Amino acid sequence: MSTTDRSTADAVAFWDGVHAARPAAGDPQPNARLAETVTGPPPGDALDLGCGDGGDTLWLAGQGWQVTDHVLLVRRTA
Repeated sequence: MSTTDRSTADAVAFWDGVHAARPAAGDPQPNARLAETVTGPPPGDALDLGCGDGGDTLWLAGQGWQVTDHVLLVRRTA
């Protein structure tokens, strides 16, 4: 296994553990700071890396943004 593969595997294992320890999201909510910051500019394109349960992605899309999200997980609980 290369160093890059090992680093990726370590990151995936870490975030799998983080998400496995969290309760299932029934109603994902956006980050409060995001909601405060994004109320002014007109909608555009957004990239949500590490989107977790998708609260930010869903909120941005609801505000008219074109959102692409990505999460690096082998297992995802939602």
